[in-house]
Amino acid sequence: MELIAELIGKYKFDALFLIGGFEAFHAISQLRKARSQYPSLCIPFTLLPATISNNVPGTEYSLGSDTCLNELVAYCDKIKQSASATRRRVFVIETQGGRSGYIALLAGLSVGASAVYIPEEGISLQMLTADVMHLKEVFAKDKGQTRAGRLVLINEKASKTYNAKLIADIMREEAHNRFESRDSIPGHVQQGGVPSPMDRCRAVRLAIKCIEQLEQFGPKGFKKPEEIANDPLSSSVIGIKGADVVFSPMQQVEENETDWKNRRPTGAYWMSMKSIVDMLGGRPDYPEPVQNLEGLTAKDAKRGLLTH
Repeated sequence: MELIAELIGKYKFDALFLIGGFEAFHAISQLRKARSQYPSLCIPFTLLPATISNNVPGTEYSLGSDTCLNELVAYCDKIKQSASATRRRVFVIETQGGRSGYIALLAGLSVGASAVYIPEEGISLQMLTADVMHLKEVFAKDKGQTRAGRLVLINEKASKTYNAKLIADIMREEAHNRFESRDSIPGHVQQGGVPSPMDRCRAVRLAIKCIEQLEQFGPKGFKKPEEIANDPLSSSVIGIKGADVVFSPMQQVEENETDWKNRRPTGAYWMSMKSIVDMLGGRPDYPEPVQNLEGLTAKDAKRGLLTH
Protein backbone atom coordinates (compact mmCIF):
# COMPACT_ATOMS: atom_id res chain seq x y z
CA MET A 1 0.00 0.00 0.00
CA GLU A 2 2.87 2.34 0.78
CA LEU A 3 4.33 1.85 -2.70
CA ILE A 4 0.94 2.36 -4.35
CA ALA A 5 0.35 5.58 -2.41
CA GLU A 6 3.86 6.79 -3.29
CA LEU A 7 3.38 6.17 -7.01
CA ILE A 8 -0.08 7.77 -7.07
CA GLY A 9 1.43 10.83 -5.47
CA LYS A 10 4.51 10.80 -7.70
CA TYR A 11 2.55 10.70 -10.93
CA LYS A 12 -0.15 13.08 -9.59
CA PHE A 13 -3.20 10.95 -10.21
CA ASP A 14 -6.38 13.04 -10.28
CA ALA A 15 -8.69 10.02 -9.98
CA LEU A 16 -8.75 6.26 -10.28
CA PHE A 17 -11.21 4.37 -12.51
CA LEU A 18 -11.17 0.60 -12.07
CA ILE A 19 -12.89 -1.99 -14.27
CA GLY A 20 -13.01 -5.49 -12.83
CA GLY A 21 -14.62 -8.11 -10.63
CA PHE A 22 -14.54 -8.86 -6.93
CA GLU A 23 -10.76 -8.38 -6.80
CA ALA A 24 -11.16 -4.81 -8.09
CA PHE A 25 -13.96 -4.28 -5.57
CA HIS A 26 -11.63 -5.44 -2.79
CA ALA A 27 -8.86 -3.18 -4.09
CA ILE A 28 -11.11 -0.10 -3.97
CA SER A 29 -12.09 -1.07 -0.44
CA GLN A 30 -8.45 -1.29 0.66
CA LEU A 31 -7.55 2.03 -0.95
CA ARG A 32 -10.50 3.75 0.72
CA LYS A 33 -9.53 2.44 4.16
CA ALA A 34 -5.91 3.53 3.67
CA ARG A 35 -6.78 7.17 3.02
CA SER A 36 -6.31 8.17 6.66
CA GLN A 37 -2.74 6.90 6.56
CA TYR A 38 -1.75 8.05 3.06
CA PRO A 39 -3.00 11.53 1.99
CA SER A 40 -2.13 10.83 -1.67
CA LEU A 41 -5.01 8.31 -1.72
CA CYS A 42 -7.53 11.09 -1.06
CA ILE A 43 -8.57 11.11 -4.70
CA PRO A 44 -11.90 9.91 -6.13
CA PHE A 45 -12.24 6.19 -6.94
CA THR A 46 -14.99 4.48 -8.87
CA LEU A 47 -15.51 0.88 -9.94
CA LEU A 48 -17.23 -0.45 -13.04
CA PRO A 49 -18.10 -4.12 -12.29
CA ALA A 50 -16.95 -6.47 -15.04
CA THR A 51 -16.94 -10.22 -14.39
CA ILE A 52 -18.72 -13.23 -15.83
CA SER A 53 -19.58 -14.37 -12.31
CA ASN A 54 -21.81 -11.32 -11.73
CA ASN A 55 -20.78 -11.39 -8.07
CA VAL A 56 -19.84 -7.75 -7.43
CA PRO A 57 -21.87 -6.15 -4.62
CA GLY A 58 -23.69 -2.94 -5.45
CA THR A 59 -25.06 -4.02 -8.81
CA GLU A 60 -27.38 -6.59 -10.34
CA TYR A 61 -25.38 -6.78 -13.54
CA SER A 62 -21.65 -6.99 -14.31
CA LEU A 63 -20.14 -6.52 -17.74
CA GLY A 64 -19.24 -9.82 -19.37
CA SER A 65 -21.95 -11.91 -17.71
CA ASP A 66 -24.29 -11.59 -20.71
CA THR A 67 -21.56 -12.65 -23.14
CA CYS A 68 -20.72 -15.60 -20.90
CA LEU A 69 -24.38 -16.65 -20.81
CA ASN A 70 -24.58 -16.50 -24.60
CA GLU A 71 -21.52 -18.72 -24.96
CA LEU A 72 -22.70 -21.18 -22.30
CA VAL A 73 -26.22 -21.44 -23.71
CA ALA A 74 -24.85 -22.02 -27.23
CA TYR A 75 -22.61 -24.77 -25.81
CA CYS A 76 -25.51 -26.35 -23.91
CA ASP A 77 -27.75 -26.24 -26.99
CA LYS A 78 -25.18 -28.25 -28.95
CA ILE A 79 -24.83 -30.75 -26.11
CA LYS A 80 -28.62 -31.05 -25.83
CA GLN A 81 -28.91 -31.66 -29.57
CA SER A 82 -26.43 -34.53 -29.23
CA ALA A 83 -28.25 -35.89 -26.18
CA SER A 84 -31.59 -35.72 -27.97
CA ALA A 85 -30.24 -37.51 -31.03
CA THR A 86 -28.91 -40.45 -28.99
CA ARG A 87 -31.99 -40.45 -26.70
CA ARG A 88 -32.05 -41.44 -23.05
CA ARG A 89 -28.88 -39.58 -22.21
CA VAL A 90 -28.22 -37.09 -19.41
CA PHE A 91 -25.38 -34.59 -19.62
CA VAL A 92 -24.03 -33.01 -16.44
CA ILE A 93 -22.42 -29.70 -17.41
CA GLU A 94 -20.11 -27.75 -15.11
CA THR A 95 -20.43 -23.98 -15.26
CA GLN A 96 -18.17 -21.23 -13.97
CA GLY A 97 -19.24 -18.39 -11.72
CA GLY A 98 -17.27 -18.80 -8.51
CA ARG A 99 -19.55 -18.88 -5.47
CA SER A 100 -22.32 -17.12 -7.38
CA GLY A 101 -24.95 -19.30 -9.04
CA TYR A 102 -26.07 -16.59 -11.47
CA ILE A 103 -24.56 -18.14 -14.61
CA ALA A 104 -25.71 -21.68 -13.81
CA LEU A 105 -29.25 -20.65 -12.90
CA LEU A 106 -29.94 -18.38 -15.86
CA ALA A 107 -28.35 -20.87 -18.26
CA GLY A 108 -30.52 -23.60 -16.72
CA LEU A 109 -33.62 -21.49 -17.30
CA SER A 110 -32.55 -20.77 -20.89
CA VAL A 111 -31.88 -24.38 -21.92
CA GLY A 112 -34.58 -26.11 -19.86
CA ALA A 113 -32.28 -27.97 -17.47
CA SER A 114 -33.75 -30.80 -15.40
CA ALA A 115 -31.75 -29.65 -12.37
CA VAL A 116 -29.38 -26.85 -11.43
CA TYR A 117 -26.92 -27.04 -8.53
CA ILE A 118 -25.68 -23.72 -7.16
CA PRO A 119 -23.48 -22.64 -4.21
CA GLU A 120 -26.27 -20.66 -2.52
CA GLU A 121 -28.25 -23.87 -2.13
CA GLY A 122 -25.52 -26.48 -1.87
CA ILE A 123 -25.78 -30.19 -2.68
CA SER A 124 -26.81 -33.04 -0.41
CA LEU A 125 -27.37 -36.78 -0.78
CA GLN A 126 -31.10 -36.21 -0.35
CA MET A 127 -31.10 -33.77 -3.24
CA LEU A 128 -29.13 -36.12 -5.51
CA THR A 129 -31.36 -39.05 -4.58
CA ALA A 130 -34.52 -37.11 -5.42
CA ASP A 131 -33.09 -35.96 -8.77
CA VAL A 132 -31.88 -39.43 -9.76
CA MET A 133 -35.22 -41.00 -8.86
CA HIS A 134 -36.99 -38.31 -10.88
CA LEU A 135 -34.84 -39.00 -13.96
CA LYS A 136 -35.41 -42.73 -13.62
CA GLU A 137 -39.16 -42.13 -13.49
CA VAL A 138 -39.04 -39.82 -16.50
CA PHE A 139 -37.15 -42.31 -18.65
CA ALA A 140 -39.23 -45.23 -17.39
CA LYS A 141 -42.34 -43.62 -18.85
CA ASP A 142 -40.70 -42.16 -21.93
CA LYS A 143 -42.58 -41.97 -25.19
CA GLY A 144 -41.60 -40.09 -28.32
CA GLN A 145 -40.07 -36.76 -27.47
CA THR A 146 -39.90 -37.55 -23.76
CA ARG A 147 -37.04 -39.89 -24.61
CA ALA A 148 -34.95 -36.90 -25.63
CA GLY A 149 -31.78 -36.07 -23.70
CA ARG A 150 -31.68 -34.07 -20.51
CA LEU A 151 -29.27 -31.51 -19.08
CA VAL A 152 -28.12 -30.98 -15.51
CA LEU A 153 -26.06 -27.89 -14.68
CA ILE A 154 -23.71 -27.62 -11.71
CA ASN A 155 -21.76 -24.56 -10.63
CA GLU A 156 -18.03 -25.23 -10.14
CA LYS A 157 -18.25 -24.21 -6.46
CA ALA A 158 -21.62 -25.77 -5.64
CA SER A 159 -19.93 -28.46 -3.54
CA LYS A 160 -16.45 -29.39 -2.37
CA THR A 161 -17.23 -33.08 -2.91
CA TYR A 162 -19.82 -33.46 -5.65
CA ASN A 163 -18.52 -32.37 -9.03
CA ALA A 164 -19.85 -32.91 -12.55
CA LYS A 165 -18.00 -36.20 -13.08
CA LEU A 166 -19.05 -37.67 -9.74
CA ILE A 167 -22.69 -36.74 -10.22
CA ALA A 168 -22.64 -38.20 -13.73
CA ASP A 169 -21.10 -41.41 -12.36
CA ILE A 170 -23.74 -41.64 -9.63
CA MET A 171 -26.54 -41.19 -12.15
CA ARG A 172 -25.00 -43.75 -14.48
CA GLU A 173 -24.71 -46.30 -11.66
CA GLU A 174 -28.24 -45.75 -10.41
CA ALA A 175 -29.81 -45.72 -13.88
CA HIS A 176 -29.31 -49.50 -14.28
CA ASN A 177 -29.02 -49.11 -18.06
CA ARG A 178 -32.32 -47.24 -18.30
CA PHE A 179 -30.40 -44.16 -19.43
CA GLU A 180 -26.80 -43.02 -19.84
CA SER A 181 -25.05 -40.05 -18.28
CA ARG A 182 -22.00 -38.05 -19.30
CA ASP A 183 -20.16 -35.10 -17.81
CA SER A 184 -19.03 -32.12 -19.83
CA ILE A 185 -16.88 -29.16 -18.78
CA PRO A 186 -16.86 -26.20 -21.20
CA GLY A 187 -14.17 -24.57 -19.06
CA HIS A 188 -12.77 -21.27 -20.27
CA VAL A 189 -14.91 -21.36 -23.41
CA GLN A 190 -17.36 -19.49 -21.17
CA GLN A 191 -14.88 -16.63 -20.80
CA GLY A 192 -14.30 -16.23 -24.51
CA GLY A 193 -16.47 -15.33 -27.44
CA VAL A 194 -17.43 -12.07 -29.08
CA PRO A 195 -18.90 -9.53 -26.62
CA SER A 196 -22.69 -9.42 -26.86
CA PRO A 197 -24.49 -6.23 -28.00
CA MET A 198 -25.86 -5.75 -24.47
CA ASP A 199 -22.39 -5.91 -22.94
CA ARG A 200 -21.01 -3.49 -25.54
CA CYS A 201 -23.77 -0.92 -25.11
CA ARG A 202 -23.75 -1.06 -21.32
CA ALA A 203 -19.95 -0.87 -21.22
CA VAL A 204 -20.00 2.41 -23.15
CA ARG A 205 -22.91 3.95 -21.23
CA LEU A 206 -21.64 2.99 -17.78
CA ALA A 207 -18.04 3.99 -18.52
CA ILE A 208 -19.15 7.46 -19.61
CA LYS A 209 -21.19 7.84 -16.42
CA CYS A 210 -18.16 6.79 -14.34
CA ILE A 211 -15.97 9.44 -15.94
CA GLU A 212 -18.67 12.07 -15.40
CA GLN A 213 -18.83 11.01 -11.75
CA LEU A 214 -15.07 11.42 -11.34
CA GLU A 215 -15.11 14.80 -13.08
CA GLN A 216 -17.34 16.17 -10.32
CA PHE A 217 -14.26 16.10 -8.10
CA GLY A 218 -12.12 17.90 -10.66
CA PRO A 219 -11.23 21.60 -11.07
CA LYS A 220 -14.85 22.72 -11.09
CA GLY A 221 -15.57 20.90 -7.85
CA PHE A 222 -13.73 20.76 -4.54
CA LYS A 223 -10.15 19.57 -4.71
CA LYS A 224 -8.98 19.56 -1.13
CA PRO A 225 -7.98 16.01 -0.08
CA GLU A 226 -9.92 16.14 3.19
CA GLU A 227 -13.09 17.27 1.38
CA ILE A 228 -12.78 14.42 -1.11
CA ALA A 229 -12.12 11.86 1.62
CA ASN A 230 -15.17 13.02 3.60
CA ASP A 231 -17.53 12.65 0.64
CA PRO A 232 -19.04 9.11 0.67
CA LEU A 233 -19.39 9.08 -3.12
CA SER A 234 -15.70 9.85 -3.64
CA SER A 235 -15.24 6.07 -3.39
CA SER A 236 -18.11 4.40 -5.24
CA VAL A 237 -19.30 1.52 -7.39
CA ILE A 238 -21.63 2.03 -10.32
CA GLY A 239 -24.46 -0.44 -10.60
CA ILE A 240 -27.72 -1.33 -12.26
CA LYS A 241 -30.45 -1.78 -9.66
CA GLY A 242 -33.85 -2.48 -11.11
CA ALA A 243 -34.33 0.03 -13.91
CA ASP A 244 -31.91 2.57 -12.45
CA VAL A 245 -28.20 3.23 -12.85
CA VAL A 246 -26.87 4.30 -9.45
CA PHE A 247 -23.59 5.08 -7.71
CA SER A 248 -23.33 3.47 -4.28
CA PRO A 249 -20.80 4.57 -1.63
CA MET A 250 -18.21 1.86 -1.12
CA GLN A 251 -18.40 1.97 2.66
CA GLN A 252 -22.14 1.37 2.59
CA VAL A 253 -21.80 -1.51 0.12
CA GLU A 254 -18.93 -3.07 2.08
CA GLU A 255 -20.85 -3.03 5.36
CA ASN A 256 -24.39 -3.84 4.21
CA GLU A 257 -24.30 -5.65 0.88
CA THR A 258 -21.15 -7.79 0.86
CA ASP A 259 -20.66 -11.44 1.81
CA TRP A 260 -16.87 -11.30 2.11
CA LYS A 261 -16.49 -14.98 2.97
CA ASN A 262 -18.17 -16.17 -0.22
CA ARG A 263 -17.10 -13.22 -2.39
CA ARG A 264 -20.59 -12.26 -3.50
CA PRO A 265 -23.47 -9.90 -2.61
CA THR A 266 -25.57 -10.72 0.45
CA GLY A 267 -28.70 -10.69 -1.72
CA ALA A 268 -29.35 -11.99 -5.21
CA TYR A 269 -32.45 -10.88 -7.11
CA TRP A 270 -32.18 -13.82 -9.51
CA MET A 271 -32.62 -16.43 -6.76
CA SER A 272 -36.37 -15.89 -7.05
CA MET A 273 -36.13 -17.63 -10.45
CA LYS A 274 -34.86 -20.86 -8.88
CA SER A 275 -38.38 -22.14 -8.22
CA ILE A 276 -39.32 -21.44 -11.85
CA VAL A 277 -36.34 -23.45 -13.13
CA ASP A 278 -37.27 -26.37 -10.84
CA MET A 279 -40.93 -26.21 -11.81
CA LEU A 280 -40.27 -26.13 -15.56
CA GLY A 281 -37.84 -29.04 -15.21
CA GLY A 282 -40.39 -31.05 -13.23
CA ARG A 283 -37.90 -31.30 -10.38
CA PRO A 284 -39.33 -32.86 -7.20
CA ASP A 285 -39.14 -31.40 -3.71
CA TYR A 286 -36.40 -32.75 -1.48
CA PRO A 287 -37.22 -35.13 1.38
CA GLU A 288 -35.85 -32.64 3.90
CA PRO A 289 -34.45 -29.06 3.87
CA VAL A 290 -30.96 -28.74 2.49
CA GLN A 291 -28.71 -26.58 4.65
CA ASN A 292 -26.06 -24.43 3.01
CA LEU A 293 -23.09 -22.54 4.41
CA GLU A 294 -25.13 -19.57 5.60
CA GLY A 295 -28.07 -21.51 7.05
CA LEU A 296 -30.27 -21.13 3.98
CA THR A 297 -32.74 -23.95 3.30
CA ALA A 298 -33.67 -25.13 -0.17
CA LYS A 299 -37.24 -23.97 0.42
CA ASP A 300 -36.00 -20.48 1.30
CA ALA A 301 -33.77 -20.44 -1.76
CA LYS A 302 -36.70 -21.29 -3.99
CA ARG A 303 -38.58 -18.33 -2.55
CA GLY A 304 -35.55 -16.15 -3.23
CA LEU A 305 -34.99 -15.28 0.43
CA LEU A 306 -31.29 -14.89 1.13
CA THR A 307 -30.49 -14.38 4.79
CA HIS A 308 -27.43 -14.50 7.03
